[in-house]
Amino acid sequence: MKSKITLTVLIILVVAAGIIYTMYNKPHRNIANEIPSEQISAKDLFEAFNTNETEANTRFLDKTLVVQGVVVEKSENPDGSYHCLLESDDMMFGISCFFDSDQGEAFSKLSEGDELRIKGLCTGFTSDVVLNHSTIIHE
Repeated sequence: MKSKITLTVLIILVVAAGIIYTMYNKPHRNIANEIPSEQISAKDLFEAFNTNETEANTRFLDKTLVVQGVVVEKSENPDGSYHCLLESDDMMFGISCFFDSDQGEAFSKLSEGDELRIKGLCTGFTSDVVLNHSTIIHE
């Protein structure tokens, strides 16, 4: 009886370890190579979340978007990644675009006031709409 319990626990542990290993080593999405599900202006995207967050989540959350807008702020983060804020009709908030550290060359050419298109993964709404793994789309 004791050996059956030990064997069952051992099998469960091996299966759990296999699942954890598989999930940990799962390849990340390459947002730069994905076809965007939608193109939208920064102002319209912010307004959609600000007006009805539940509906906007259904439409945009965890989807690759191309967002067009004006850069109002840019910064380099301590971890080597980059951030810019696209303008919305709200004076305090907008679209926060986070760039991976390999985007430094393209990011360095950005200036406040530039109008551009950014592709990124929409991960929700805090005070800003958040786009992660952003890349600048050159026309």
